[in-house]
Amino acid sequence: MYFQRISASGHRKIITAAVLCIAAIFFSVSAEAEILKIGVIKNDHFFRDSDIQPFAQYIADKSGHFERPVIEQLDTPKDVAEALENGKIHMAFVSAYPAMLMHSAEGTKPDMLASLNKSLYIKSYIFVPKESRIKHITELKNKKIAFTSPYSTAGFYLPAGMLGKTIGKKSYEESFYGSSEEVYTAVYLKKADAGVTLCYNFQKRLQPLYKDTFRIIAETESIPGLFVYFGKSESAKRLPAAALKFSLPSGSQITSFSPVEFDWQALFRSIKKD
Repeated sequence: MYFQRISASGHRKIITAAVLCIAAIFFSVSAEAEILKIGVIKNDHFFRDSDIQPFAQYIADKSGHFERPVIEQLDTPKDVAEALENGKIHMAFVSAYPAMLMHSAEGTKPDMLASLNKSLYIKSYIFVPKESRIKHITELKNKKIAFTSPYSTAGFYLPAGMLGKTIGKKSYEESFYGSSEEVYTAVYLKKADAGVTLCYNFQKRLQPLYKDTFRIIAETESIPGLFVYFGKSESAKRLPAAALKFSLPSGSQITSFSPVEFDWQALFRSIKKD
């Protein structure tokens, strides 16, 4: 009888351990499902992951539904659209050019605009050395122009669209330097005749660093800068209301959200066509 009681007790312990194990697995899976997954495109140079990290942590903390944020880097606009549709990510941040591709190719429309560095809209500057004889954009024919990246909206597609309309698509030499800082250096060292930059970068980084070394000769029209998409999952449906109630956390480059109201065709006309 004694051994039978021990055996029954052992069975109870085994059953209890099994239940706890199953519960642990269940809650582990649940916790994993509640990680806030935010999609970005790998080569989207308009913003850095660090720009959206404070917002992501804020939403995860305030929502009460997400354990922590994770930024998922995806390869193409199509990958972002599919990940939103099938629930692999809860939301995504995309700049203007890939947003245009998502709209025209995938039929995926953004839900909101986000202000980056306190502005919903962006524009690009074309600049030259202060002592340059170039005074106008039309004088850039056959000149070497420094861009940031062939994937950048403000660092390539937007100014290239303006250049194409003004002097022709094939009338200047394109060179890419990877970042605004490298573009500034290339123009400063006369490796390029002119450079392009996001207006915010020029005002906040270029002017203080180089003082009066450069001169702006043209600026593009303004377009929406950062587009926000929300996924189709039940968890993702909680996010739009939370975003609109967003209260600026310390260190965040994203400062507010706004419903999308703009002319897609105007955006198409502004950006370089392949």
